[in-house]
Amino acid sequence: MLEAGDHIYAWRKGYVYAHHGIYVGSNQVIHFAAANDKVISIGTIMNRFSSCSSGSSSVCQKCVPTNPNQQVKSSCLDCFLRGCKLRRFEYGVGHDLQVLIQRGGTCSKLPSSPSELVVHRATYLLREGFMPYNLFTNNCEGFARYCKTGYLPKDIPTASGQVNAKLAILKLAEGIGQGAVHHDAALAVEGAQKFVCTKLQIEDPENLMRVEVEELNK
Repeated sequence: MLEAGDHIYAWRKGYVYAHHGIYVGSNQVIHFAAANDKVISIGTIMNRFSSCSSGSSSVCQKCVPTNPNQQVKSSCLDCFLRGCKLRRFEYGVGHDLQVLIQRGGTCSKLPSSPSELVVHRATYLLREGFMPYNLFTNNCEGFARYCKTGYLPKDIPTASGQVNAKLAILKLAEGIGQGAVHHDAALAVEGAQKFVCTKLQIEDPENLMRVEVEELNK
C-alpha cells in the first residue's frame, strides 16, 4: 500500500527512462522536472519519445496548481504515472551486491529518513525550490533521493542511479575495448573494477554530504 513519504517512479515505454517523485499523501506526488515541463502532456526530453500514453494538454483538476516556470511540481498520482506502472524505490537493501545487480535507479543501500521528514523536505522544496534542473547531474531521481535521505553528492558528478549506471557501463566498455586492442586482459579487468566502483559510488556516504533542507538555498 502506498504511504506518504514513499519514493515512487515509473518507467516510460521501452524502459528508456524513469520519472521519480515523492508521494506525499492525498493522491499527490511532488517531483522535479525542467521549467515549463508538463508531465501530463510532454514530460522531460526523454519522455517525449518514450511516454506510456499521450496524455492531455488540459489542466487536471486533481493536481495542485503550480507556476509553469516552477521546477518542483505537485501532480496527482494519475498525471505523474501517465498510464505507466507504479514502482516503489527501495532503501536499506541488504548489501552492495544487490545494488550492483539491480538496474540503476531502482534501489539504494542507504537508509531512508522517517516519512514525516521526507514529506517535510518535499513540501518545503515545493514552496522554496530546489537547485537548477539538469537531466544528467541534478534530475528527478536525485531530488527524490535527497528527500528520502538528506544526502547530496559531494565528490561525484551525480546522485542519479540511472545516470551513474550509464557512466559505469561506459567505463566497463572502455576497459574491454582497450583490452581487446592491446591484447591485455588486465585492462579489461580494470574496466570491470571501474564499473563496480562507479556503480556503487553514490551509495558511499564519503562521497555524499548531509544537508538540511532549510540550508539548501542559502
